[in-house]
Amino acid sequence: MSFGPQLCASAFRARRNCEHLSRKLTQTHSDIAFLSACKRLNLVPKGLQLKNPLRSTSSSSRSKDICFKASQLLRNLAISEAYKKQRTLCNKLSSAKSELSSELPSHVNKDQVFNFLDNREILNKRRCFARKERKLQTLFNKSPVLRRLYAKDYITTKDHTYSDSQSEPAGLRKHSTWTPPAGRNTYIDAFTKSVKCHLDHFLATNVTSSKSEPDNLRLGQRKALKQLKANANITIKPADKGGAVVIENTSDYIKEGERQLTDVTFYKLCSDDPTPNFQKKLLNTLESFDLSSRNKVMKYLPKSPRPGCFYTLPKIHKLTSLIRSKVTNTGDDLVVNDTIEMAKRLAITPPGRPIVSAIGTLTEHLSDLVDRYLQPLMDLIPSFTRDTTNFLQRLNEISETPTGVILVTMDVSALYTNIPHSEGIQACNEMLHKGPPTDIPIDHITTLIEFILKHNNFEFDDKHYLQINGTAMGTKMAPAYANIHVFPQG
Repeated sequence: MSFGPQLCASAFRARRNCEHLSRKLTQTHSDIAFLSACKRLNLVPKGLQLKNPLRSTSSSSRSKDICFKASQLLRNLAISEAYKKQRTLCNKLSSAKSELSSELPSHVNKDQVFNFLDNREILNKRRCFARKERKLQTLFNKSPVLRRLYAKDYITTKDHTYSDSQSEPAGLRKHSTWTPPAGRNTYIDAFTKSVKCHLDHFLATNVTSSKSEPDNLRLGQRKALKQLKANANITIKPADKGGAVVIENTSDYIKEGERQLTDVTFYKLCSDDPTPNFQKKLLNTLESFDLSSRNKVMKYLPKSPRPGCFYTLPKIHKLTSLIRSKVTNTGDDLVVNDTIEMAKRLAITPPGRPIVSAIGTLTEHLSDLVDRYLQPLMDLIPSFTRDTTNFLQRLNEISETPTGVILVTMDVSALYTNIPHSEGIQACNEMLHKGPPTDIPIDHITTLIEFILKHNNFEFDDKHYLQINGTAMGTKMAPAYANIHVFPQG
């Protein structure tokens, strides 16, 4: 077993600290992977499974259902806490490595020390992930495995009464949790057993192997990527247009986000996370719906919603105009040859396009549901152009273009955030009455639209905000909602 190069006492302590933090971070990574896999498979680890202590009711189906749902909430909370712990450990490990680098004597090869740490990290990952794989396999074996094969065999036979309604669109329909009885098809049973054996062999020879897996990057490239990833002083985002990758100072990125979020016309700062209160409010709102509509909507409510995630995409295509404006204002006659270098010299930060990621939020699936009713209304707008292909087709339909015709394009500045709620809801209500029949009363649809618009809360830099005007770029119904507001005539 290698113990790495000889070090002085202070450097040795710094290296041991890095090893300790690396082990904890690897353990946290494996915990997140394991718990996330459990969530995808609708499993709960044994240590998080709650049981009813009252023997009189412990065997009832309602008691088991309550305990299982509570266990799921506990599992989801564990995932959330693990992600927080991961961020903290990443920052601590980055600081510890910087300290180690400064403590190393000049005669010691730094690459040799950090390569030693990387190799130890790889070994720890194999051990941790192998243990988690075995735990997941054990849990998996106790639940229905390869249920889709069994379901296909069960449904294609005629000796059953099971039916799955296909009335919902594929994007909105929830995945079935029903599993057919085992032992109906010996071929599928044999195949299941064979797959398990192959999987065990694969894990034994690949996950727990002492041989390093081939890397598609050179050592220097891998180190550079790790350093960039661990550097909390920079933020890496895709550009708003052009497909470039933008690296900017985290302080500048946060400053731009706060510049937008401090505009009280569009956003409001909250003292804490309003998601739990909004969830109760939504349930109270649904009480006024008829039973059929309420049951339909309830299927799309998340069990453990979280606030949205606000981020911005840098508009580096606007740097040229910003530089020219600044050069003109300062009287500088410099020619803009290199936009990025000039922006650095003039301390110009590109503006960001605000986006709220709605994944896992209270209104994520509600917005999908509403979008289902708004999309058919697009065909009622005479000037609506779906995409580039549709635009070219419409140009082709013009048999003779008058002489002197000029094609003009227009852009609405910050359209999504500038739509007043009352006007947008009214436009949708009018268009819904002109559109095809809906299986939910139009009043209920407009109520859902209003709730989605007025309860778009999100998090940025550990602060909670609420959007009070317009709609978020990131919610599914936003494009159709904006089109209906701009072109309400049908």
